[in-house]
Amino acid sequence: EFHLMFLNDDTASFMAKLWKMLRKSHGCPIGITQNPEDVMNSFFGRDIIANTGFLVSLSLQESDIKLLKDILLLTEKETTYIRILRLKFLLIINYVKY
Repeated sequence: EFHLMFLNDDTASFMAKLWKMLRKSHGCPIGITQNPEDVMNSFFGRDIIANTGFLVSLSLQESDIKLLKDILLLTEKETTYIRILRLKFLLIINYVKY
């Protein structure tokens, strides 16, 4: 339950630093949660998501989609695509900033 790492600012800060360190070392950190909104409501959780190469979701609530749109700077077209597919398919968002 990855979202529990963001209940305390010290733990959340440590996780964000660890996440960046692992990614810079070509690692592939994994965070699994049933509550993505709890992760995205944390400053450190948003930082982790913004620095993640891809996200996998089995379904997303509308509130999760809105937060992802803001964090990942998704276009309206991309957001609409997520809304259409969110309940029908496994959704993989391959997100790389260039």
